[in-house]
Formats: sequence, C-alpha cells, structure tokens
Amino acid sequence: MPLDIEIKASEEKVIIKFPVRFDMTVAENFRDAVRKFPKYVLNYELDMNNTEYMDAAALGSLMLLKYDKPEAINMDVTNCSKEILHLLMLMNYDALFNIQTDNSELHERDVAVHVA
Repeated sequence: MPLDIEIKASEEKVIIKFPVRFDMTVAENFRDAVRKFPKYVLNYELDMNNTEYMDAAALGSLMLLKYDKPEAINMDVTNCSKEILHLLMLMNYDALFNIQTDNSELHERDVAVHVA
C-alpha cells in the first residue's frame, strides 16, 4: 500500500494522487509540497482514485492548499469514492473545491449526506 503522494507538475497544472490512507503522515508531506508549488500554476487536480480513508489532518491539508494558493483558478477533486465524497460534502468542501466523481461535476447537494 503506498504511503505517499504522487505529484505531477507542469507549468499549467499540478496533479496530486493520494494513497489509500490520506492520514497525518501523508498530510505532512502534502503540506510541505504545497508550500513549494510555484505561484504561476493556476490549475490543481486532487485525484482521490485510490483513497479510502481521510482523517482530520488530511482535511486540514486540503484547506491549506485552498488558502495557500488563492491565485489558483481551478481546484478539482476527482475520482472520489462514495465514502470520501460523503465526507467532503459533510465538511462542506464542495464550497471550496470543484468535486468531480464518475467524470461528471458534482453540483451543490446532488448527493445526500446522512448523519447518524
């Protein structure tokens, strides 16, 4: 199981692929990487294809990216599992990111979130 993030960067876009567990250990590496992204990159894709688990540190790291890169035009979260999608919706991250799943953009509250 991969324990780290995979980052592909170009002048136009940064693509970040997260591992199965996006937890405190990965979040720390992610935060370090975010601080090194150049200001001229305006498009970010956060690929959650493999991600099955996220903790509070992971959520905080995503928020750091959003606020550390205010110049970014697009910040897309892609390939979310149903569970990750529900977590992001519950935490209102759909207001911060363009959340896409199954290659279709998620519009506000298209997915019902149930809290016990």
